[in-house]
Amino acid sequence: MIFRYDGQCCRAAAAYNTPPGILELWERTPIRAGRGTTTGRALLARHPVQIPDVLADPEFDFPQAQELMGFRTVLAVPLLRDGVPLGTIGLWKTEVAPLH
Repeated sequence: MIFRYDGQCCRAAAAYNTPPGILELWERTPIRAGRGTTTGRALLARHPVQIPDVLADPEFDFPQAQELMGFRTVLAVPLLRDGVPLGTIGLWKTEVAPLH
């Protein structure tokens, strides 16, 4: 998935091979910089962030997306220009397995 950041929140801009309803979920639930999502963490950290298992991560707080998509391992990479985030690219796996 690709998210576009407007300085306050991220909204889905493009997706590939996502289940029905996921784009609508992200339209209703914009992602803000913060510890509750992988995208939010990448925006804060300004570097790639991987959560090895969202179900075991005490800070992960987006159960609706996890239930709909069934992901367990998630990676978000910020898209930066001069250190300022423009968005993120996110990948996921439905099993607990690192993304290399």
